[in-house]
Amino acid sequence: QIFPSSPQAVVEDGSKTFTLTPNSGYVIDVVEGNCAGSLAGSVYTVTSVTDNCTVDAKFKAEPVVVHVVTPAAGSGGSIAPSSSRSVANLNRINFTVKPDGGYEIASVGGTCGGSLSGSTYTTNAVTAACTVEASFTQITHDVTPSAGANGSISPATAQTIAQGATTTFTVTPDEGYTAAVAGSCGGSLSGNTYTTNAVTAACTVEASFTRSEVVDLGNGESLTLDFNDSSNCRLIPDSAQSESSSAPPSDIASAIGKQVEFSLDSCAASESLSVTVDFGTALP
Repeated sequence: QIFPSSPQAVVEDGSKTFTLTPNSGYVIDVVEGNCAGSLAGSVYTVTSVTDNCTVDAKFKAEPVVVHVVTPAAGSGGSIAPSSSRSVANLNRINFTVKPDGGYEIASVGGTCGGSLSGSTYTTNAVTAACTVEASFTQITHDVTPSAGANGSISPATAQTIAQGATTTFTVTPDEGYTAAVAGSCGGSLSGNTYTTNAVTAACTVEASFTRSEVVDLGNGESLTLDFNDSSNCRLIPDSAQSESSSAPPSDIASAIGKQVEFSLDSCAASESLSVTVDFGTALP
């Protein structure tokens, strides 16, 4: 619109100003008519009026100003759309940020500014060319080992393990002891090496050790005695009550195929002991 918008009386050789106001989304294009004058900003000034004349203001749609928004994603995930996008001035644009398996979103930044909600990043109103940059971090969990008396576990400190990965520990019993491994990680012991299951949360590996002795009975047979942690509890055959060794005497080999009776010696009421007999050939 133009103001004033009605005919104006101007003295001979006088001047008059008009204010041009475009509607939203429009700008001043040109001022036509046969009144001589000049446009400065939104003010058109008619000068040296000597006759009736006209001022005809024309407007045009405001040109769309666009800016380029450039996304980028680090290793461990992706961003979509992944190529540059043209965005109209003061508009916003959304990006979907997706981590790979075993990763999580670390941050989404860049020069556009914006906010992350779930996996959707929305830029601030875009006023210039800008960037959106997504980064990701690997999900890890702590695996904490421990070892009871009479042995060791290595490494002995908590290990940081990637989501879904496994890790190994070396379990070393002292001489005369055997190892067993439990804990919330789960896993398997092969020789002295314990391998966890795939780690999906913080968990523990707990090694314990039991006193044991193996007696070779000859002919491929052996007798294995597993004790608790007592240093005195022992199993002896009734025929050798005075035997001081923590294992039966070697002449027990002569009892194969016969009934053998044993006694517990120097054992507390709560202590227990197991006996395993290994035969080199199948029993008849």
